[in-house]
Amino acid sequence: MRRWLSLLTGPTRVGARSALLVIIVLLVLHTSFLLVIRTGVLLNVTDSQDVKRSVETNSGQSVTNKDLNERARFRTNISKEDLGNPIQDISVYQAAQAGRRKKLETGKRSHGGAFDDEIPEHAPVIKAAQSAKSSYTKKKDCIRYISIYTPRAAPFNYWREYVEIKEAFDNANNEKITQRKEFPTIYVECPGYRCDVAVRPTADAKFLSRSDAIILNMAPHEVKQKMPAISKKFAADLPRRVKLFFYAMESPLMMNFWDSTIKDVSYHYTMTYHSMSDAWIPYGRYVPGTPIDKEPIDFTEGKTKLIAWMASNCLNTFWPRIEFVKELQRYIPIDTYGKCGNLTCLPALSPNCTRLLQPYKFYLALENAACDEYISEKFWDNCLKQGVVPVVYGGRREAYERVAPPNSFIHISDFASIKDLAEYLLLLDKNDEMYNSYFKWRLEGTVEKVYPNLHPRSFCNILPKISKYSKPPVHLAHESKYYQSCRATFNRTFFKEGDINTWTPWR
Repeated sequence: MRRWLSLLTGPTRVGARSALLVIIVLLVLHTSFLLVIRTGVLLNVTDSQDVKRSVETNSGQSVTNKDLNERARFRTNISKEDLGNPIQDISVYQAAQAGRRKKLETGKRSHGGAFDDEIPEHAPVIKAAQSAKSSYTKKKDCIRYISIYTPRAAPFNYWREYVEIKEAFDNANNEKITQRKEFPTIYVECPGYRCDVAVRPTADAKFLSRSDAIILNMAPHEVKQKMPAISKKFAADLPRRVKLFFYAMESPLMMNFWDSTIKDVSYHYTMTYHSMSDAWIPYGRYVPGTPIDKEPIDFTEGKTKLIAWMASNCLNTFWPRIEFVKELQRYIPIDTYGKCGNLTCLPALSPNCTRLLQPYKFYLALENAACDEYISEKFWDNCLKQGVVPVVYGGRREAYERVAPPNSFIHISDFASIKDLAEYLLLLDKNDEMYNSYFKWRLEGTVEKVYPNLHPRSFCNILPKISKYSKPPVHLAHESKYYQSCRATFNRTFFKEGDINTWTPWR
């Protein structure tokens, strides 16, 4: 000990040797540390922690190793014996799954709680600008799996609103989508969100159990009278991770006409056109702050015609719409197109028919049902985007004011009689300043058409509701703001001839 103390406190020559020795030791330690990193020993630990941190950030909750192992187990391939009726087989599937979990020793982690090979190798990537033929490129490490509940693909063939969804599925798998076969999956990029989504149509129990969300009621005709029982079973038996979304883009009155049991569908969240929905998909929206016009424009120029109306549903309405139009024609000329009129524009609902409205000053944007915020493309695309003033009816004026540009429409409830409405329209036709006042909103904002069609990226809207693993309460459809937004009672069907004599508009 004395010898070492003498070395430390001795002449400067000995101190220099000690300092050199210390430097050599530090260099050896540094080199060893770099070699350890290159071998990947520390990187493996870091990757494991990054996976855990990534899931914690996404879910908003702490995640244990047990949680990660539980999610890894859902990646296991399920044998064909588990396939069957989705209502009866979910419990069977869960029991079989529990038995197989005991045999599993390893499993690759997946951020989305599902397994990566569920996305086909050449699944199309749907970007913000629809591109169904893009090659599949995984952009994010977080994927949420969304199942559209449907026993078969028929709705994507006969519903015009689903044309883009159908094309995307066709590009994912050219074979016809049938029950109990591999279901095509489209990968949808979701700009602005941490995760992307993978969407597939299915009624298969194993896929439903592995999903993050299930969309109900996108194919109401395929499961008529059965959806309440199916949704109740889902809410009770599916893993708590799986969220149920009630989808509806038709009015509650029409949905109830198609299937009177729709009111009892169980769900966690809504996905409708109503602004109080959890995942909102409006037909259109007003965006203030980005004006269409930088200076006032005279919208009377080039307007050589007065009023137009296009309709193919003449009788199946929940207020006397066709009789209202006929009564209005007694006081003012109206050009009527489609099955309900004497003029034709083909193909129906095409951009050609929409542009045909530009020479008109007014358009009758009359919905088939009196339901608040059921404001379809008649208002957004046929009128506001064409420079035409809409004469509206459907919901109350206050409902239009919630979503429409300010002072952009004429509501028929503002007039004591149909004759008074006609006289006001004739007054606007003669007064250019009054007519142009309905376009001042264009100096303050713009409008966007959102639906139809249903774009694959619309499913990104549900991401905020499936990012947490909490179990939200289960509701019934008739409890939603969407379902309670109509004037008429649900035990009444369509209006009949002569009802116009006793009908008054909803104010």
